[in-house]
Amino acid sequence: MSAPARRRPTGDDRVRARGESVALEVLLWGILLVVLVTQVIRPVVGPDGLGWYDGASVEGPPSITVTLDPAVVDTMTVPPTLPTLDDTAGAVSPGQVEIVPSRDATVTFWSPTFRQLAAADGQELVDGLVAAAVLALVILVVRDLRHGELFTSRNLRRGYAVAATVAGGGMLAQAVGTWGRIGVLESPQVAPYARLEWTVSWGPLVAGLAVFVAVEAVRQGVQLRRDVEGLV
Repeated sequence: MSAPARRRPTGDDRVRARGESVALEVLLWGILLVVLVTQVIRPVVGPDGLGWYDGASVEGPPSITVTLDPAVVDTMTVPPTLPTLDDTAGAVSPGQVEIVPSRDATVTFWSPTFRQLAAADGQELVDGLVAAAVLALVILVVRDLRHGELFTSRNLRRGYAVAATVAGGGMLAQAVGTWGRIGVLESPQVAPYARLEWTVSWGPLVAGLAVFVAVEAVRQGVQLRRDVEGLV
C-alpha cells in the first residue's frame, strides 16, 4: 500500500507564505531597532555612557546597588536607636512598629572610570549587542524562508551561530558586569562599607545549549527525510 501523495503548494499558498514571512521580518526589524536604541545606543551615548554625564540629566549619573556590611548597618542605628519589636511579654502590643535599616546602598559615580561604567552599564550593553546579533541572524533565516529556502546548510550554520552567541555572549555580559562590580567593591572608597559579593547565572549556557539541541534535531530530521526519500 503506497503512502498518500503530499499536497503540492498552490500559487495562493506561496503568496500567503511570502506575505507572512515579510510581516515577520518587518516585526523583527522593529524589535531590533528597539533593542539597538534602548540597550546599545542609550547606554553608550546616554547620561551615564562613556563618562559624558554633565550633571543635568533627569536620569542622573551612573550607579549600582551594593549590600552594606552588617557592622556598618548596626552603627547606622546608634544614635538614634530605631524602634524594634519588643515581644518579651510573649505578645506584640497593638500598633507596635519596627524599623529595620536597609542593608542596601547606592554607590554613585560622579566622574566614572571605565571600570565603573562597566559595573553600571556593561552587562546591559553587552546583552543588547547579543540580542541584536541574534535578531540579525534570525532575520536572515526569515529572509531565506521568504524564498522557500528554510532547511539549508546556510541556515543550519546560522542556527549554530545563534546558539554560540546566546551562550558565549550571555556569559561575556555577566563577566563584564562582574568585573566592573568587583572593581567598585574593592575600591578604597567602598570596600570598608560594602560586602564583596556578586552573582553569576548559568542561564545563557542553558539557553544556548537548548538552541543547539533544537538546531541539531532539525538537521538530523532533514537528513533522515532526505535518506528516506532517496530510498523511495
